[in-house]
Amino acid sequence: MSRLNIDKNPATRFREHEFTRISSNEWYSPGENDQSRTLVRDEFIAGTSDDPAIEYSRIHGIDYVAIEQEYFQVLEAARDAADDVLYESVARKLAELFRHKEVRRRLGGEAIDKALSMRRAESMNEEIFGEVEQQDFDAVFSRVLEKAEVLADTLPEARELLDLSGEKVELSREAFDFELHKETLDRLREDLFDIIPGLEGSLAPHEDRDVDATEAAEWGQKILEVTGITSVGWRAAVVAGKVASTNKHTKRLNYGNERVFESTAQMNGTNCHEAIGHALLSHNADLQEDPRLRVSKPITLDIEEGGATVIEQIMSGQPRQVGQRYLLALGLGKGLDQHAEPRSFRQTYDILYRSIVVEQATGGKEIDVLSAQRKAYQECMRTRRGGALDARDISYFNGAKKVNPWFNQIARLPAEKRKESLKIYLSGRFDPTDSEQAALLGLETAA
Repeated sequence: MSRLNIDKNPATRFREHEFTRISSNEWYSPGENDQSRTLVRDEFIAGTSDDPAIEYSRIHGIDYVAIEQEYFQVLEAARDAADDVLYESVARKLAELFRHKEVRRRLGGEAIDKALSMRRAESMNEEIFGEVEQQDFDAVFSRVLEKAEVLADTLPEARELLDLSGEKVELSREAFDFELHKETLDRLREDLFDIIPGLEGSLAPHEDRDVDATEAAEWGQKILEVTGITSVGWRAAVVAGKVASTNKHTKRLNYGNERVFESTAQMNGTNCHEAIGHALLSHNADLQEDPRLRVSKPITLDIEEGGATVIEQIMSGQPRQVGQRYLLALGLGKGLDQHAEPRSFRQTYDILYRSIVVEQATGGKEIDVLSAQRKAYQECMRTRRGGALDARDISYFNGAKKVNPWFNQIARLPAEKRKESLKIYLSGRFDPTDSEQAALLGLETAA
């Protein structure tokens, strides 16, 4: 891993350090020689263990001592220069480093008290990404419980879900008021076609068929090309795994070879989410002179994920509830329905997969327990990286709650102002709903 270059100024040294440029979740992706995670998943689903036997070899390869020393040098320089932006950025990456360190100690047998190491890891993570709000969890889980109550006499999984859930849930029947409006999706779709020439032609025609990762990557490459960022090295690639993601460090859109899209519309949405909402925005942010517009912070991670998901819905034409499953998984793991008594991976998974079966039955779909179990397992994996609760993906829900009203607002503007607002949004990492941050780019439409 690259070291800090002492000949450069502190901000540049920090920004160019490899650990700085790697997202926190990437350290929990499969290592080259790790056991097949599909095999581990299947063994967990068929078994009774509390936790899957996942290998996280990548976090054992981090030079914790060296990075900590190097970051503290930059932290001291930032403090001396009264550079609050740099100071906070380094402090967040240090919290991330300490989280990885506690996970490694717990998994490697170094920790005397493994439960304490896990709590420390979770505490560091919450410092970076925040906590699940009780009222948000109650609103999401109460809807699940209401559906289960209706089906309790006819669906075993519904009855079991109710038995497994706790008691401390304030039933909330108020609908979330931040869903995207249909006119928002329609208007902004045409606007994006105008501001990114060739985008419409880079989308696959709508077909209700499965699309594999190889085909998705080919279409994703086309979108990268029309954005113009292939000239600086951005590419789409198929890798091991189950998800589509963006690696800003390697300039890759990665498509897990096990990922299958249910339709070309779903694929189009995901491709635009990654290529426009993440890759293009990342490229543009790196060009900004003001460091406040370049660096990801918890609030801008929320905004970026929320905005990318808006773009996904615009291009797929398929509105969806964003991030609620991750919020549910985190809240259940923290025991927010049972007076903060934490649940294990297995206990959380048991409720999640039954909730998916309830959703299948409520939606009139064929009951597919194995599919529900696999989806629930993946939700647990994404919210328990390294075995400790990881709130990174709460950004989808928090982002939607914050940016959806803003996108609904700009959709009501005249066409040219809408397009200008979209261009500005994609030009850096900032919160368009914050008037002070929006002013950095001359955006006048912030709510």
